Amino acid sequence: MKFRLLLLIGLLWGGVTIAQENFKIPLDRVTLKFDGRLDYKNIHEEGNISNRNVQGFQTSKMTIQTDIDIYKGLHFFYRQQFKNYHNEPKDGLGGQIEKLGISYENKAWKITVGKQWFCIGSYEQLYDPNDVYTYSGVNNMLPVWKTGVNVAYRFNKQEIGLQLVNGSESIDENKIFTQNDLYLNLYWYGSLANGRIIPMVNIASDLQPGQIGVISEIGARWNFNRFKLDTDFAMVNNMRGATPDDVLYISTPIRLYYEGKHLRPGFKYIFDYQHNKSDVDLKHLPQDAKKHANTFQGFINYYPYAEKDFNIHAVVAYADNNLYEYTNGAKTAHNNYQKNWSFVIGIRFGFELFGNK
Repeated sequence: MKFRLLLLIGLLWGGVTIAQENFKIPLDRVTLKFDGRLDYKNIHEEGNISNRNVQGFQTSKMTIQTDIDIYKGLHFFYRQQFKNYHNEPKDGLGGQIEKLGISYENKAWKITVGKQWFCIGSYEQLYDPNDVYTYSGVNNMLPVWKTGVNVAYRFNKQEIGLQLVNGSESIDENKIFTQNDLYLNLYWYGSLANGRIIPMVNIASDLQPGQIGVISEIGARWNFNRFKLDTDFAMVNNMRGATPDDVLYISTPIRLYYEGKHLRPGFKYIFDYQHNKSDVDLKHLPQDAKKHANTFQGFINYYPYAEKDFNIHAVVAYADNNLYEYTNGAKTAHNNYQKNWSFVIGIRFGFELFGNK
């Protein structure tokens, strides 16, 4: 009996030792990065919805992330933001955890398991969040970090993927979150004309019986040497977990950007449209109401250190919001409007604590 016990302990110890040897990761396979932004903001609003002036310093999204090449195509990733600590965990993780999982890839295939980016066809969502000064309506509300599985096939600089991730959640009287459904997402990330046009397309559904919801975005980057033009079309309709029933959202963010060595100015325009087609009380919108907004934004980023994620930026933006109410198909006399002017100046910083990937 003692011999068997000693043999079992020896086998277990040997297995642990072998496992430890197999998963010792050299630091040159590890990247640990910290990213953040600090801004001074001055916002002036006027209209028959509200009139106010807001100013002050604000810390934007602070994140820390690590990527580890474990072994021959096996990859670990983790990303955390310093917000949402009090959010209830909906997928076993708190809202502060944005990415956490494992991926495996070879020349043709990539398989990802865990909390990951929801692969939508939007360049606005592909930017680092600290490089975005104003999101469009759709991308501002759309959750883009979801837990699930992604299988992608790559060929000739193209990627076609199928993703199955958590969809909408609900909370019961005991404040316990439950998962109601899943999102099925099909996407294509491509490259055309020798990289001069880089398209992104997706279509996702919650597969709700009787009333299927849809998230679809079509984006493209147009490369003109140092000038980059990013054009997106985003639509969300009846998608549980993203919008209430019978509500349609459309956004078209467009950004023109000059990628200089130190100075990088740009201009961004956003058109947002929202149609509430039922009596759903969506932010006090009446039945059959339409809302649209135009946002114009000019910005300049100064990078004192070339090829480093550190900049000093200034942003000026103007937005108008209009809400039209309809009765029996006719526009009523009541029209809510809002005009906003905003000015932002700040610094953005990102640096690797270690790693040379």
